[in-house]
Amino acid sequence: MESHDELKPNDISYTTVIDAYSKRGDVHNALRVLSMMELSFNKGNLDAKPTRRAYTSALNALAKSGRGDAGVRAEALVQTMQMMHKAGNSDLKPDTYVFNALIQCHKSSATRAEKVLYKMGKRDVVSYSSVINAYSQQGGIEAAKRAQFLLEEMEKEDVEPNALTYNSAITAWSRSGTRDSAKKAEELLSKMERLYEAGNADLKPTVMIYTSVISAWANSREPGAALRAEVLLKVMRVMHKRGNKAMKPNARTFTSVINAWSKSGEKGSGDRAEALLNQMIELFEAGDYDVKPNAQTLTAVVDAHARSGERDAATKADILLKRMEEVGVKPNLQTYNALIAAWSKNPGAARKAESILRKIEETYYNGDISMRPSVVSYTSTINAWVRSLDSDKAVRAQKILERMKQVHKDGNTDAKPNTVTYTSVINACAKCR
Repeated sequence: MESHDELKPNDISYTTVIDAYSKRGDVHNALRVLSMMELSFNKGNLDAKPTRRAYTSALNALAKSGRGDAGVRAEALVQTMQMMHKAGNSDLKPDTYVFNALIQCHKSSATRAEKVLYKMGKRDVVSYSSVINAYSQQGGIEAAKRAQFLLEEMEKEDVEPNALTYNSAITAWSRSGTRDSAKKAEELLSKMERLYEAGNADLKPTVMIYTSVISAWANSREPGAALRAEVLLKVMRVMHKRGNKAMKPNARTFTSVINAWSKSGEKGSGDRAEALLNQMIELFEAGDYDVKPNAQTLTAVVDAHARSGERDAATKADILLKRMEEVGVKPNLQTYNALIAAWSKNPGAARKAESILRKIEETYYNGDISMRPSVVSYTSTINAWVRSLDSDKAVRAQKILERMKQVHKDGNTDAKPNTVTYTSVINACAKCR
């Protein structure tokens, strides 16, 4: 920003520019203009006195940036505000908005975000919800327990949680990896529904909340989890038909239920997953574009067939893949990896599995970087040869390993052989004797 003897930028000018850069996510220039503002004031431009609004805007830019040092830089800005406030600038006393922005800058470290929560003065729903969300992204049982504790604490402190707060706590349980996580998540959903029916309009359950609970069941791997996930989907569809527009299932909802069947490994799970996919196709063709199947949906169904253990699972997955390509659903790398896994369980299908690997390689070398073969692609194919009845399976497994090592040497870091890869090759050799 240029200045002239007669006309110098003031606090409003600087703050407006910082706001603009912050909204664009341009943290570099937001911080640069804030520094210019501080320098201008220190050189005698009293109209450029830094304001809390300017610092808050810069903090918001850092929060949006995703930079690894966002938390450290944000702490430094808040310390500067505190020092200037002690020096007499009453406007720079950090308030709830400042500390909420600081918490957001620590979103990659839930423990640091929580430390900010307890050193700030007045805490509001945004303060608590941001820390709970940080724990939900962290995963693990301890993170879920902290999220639950904070949810209960804010209620004791008369800070009313909203739907996003509950969703973050539910997500934390979903990612906890414990067997009772889904029950914990559904208990929170039930509590939301009771409070909503009692008059708290901010806690109206939505498709997002129900989908998070369904994901919790999918991740729990408890007996009957897939069936419970599908029951919740049916409840959503009934409520939507009765007029609750917020409960309309979308593609993510259906895919989460399909994932539940995939992870269950139960007999018939592949067919149950494919039946849900067929429902999605029917709804989509009838005009419901929110449930259009995507690559993630297709992968989940293929994976469900692969894990079902049924003799014709790979054939069903192969037929499904071709059918979905005809309706415009393009498989991705994970889809093909799941298909290789399905064929690898058939003792007579090692060549089929390797042909899929070669298709992945060919697609990648023809320019589709999203199809870069990974360690999973190669190791699953080697495992197909391990289970093969062919007498040359050890040779075939070793050739894939050598190809894999060369691909890694040529720059594909995703294809680096790991312990599982080498163990699979050793098994192929051992079973040839």
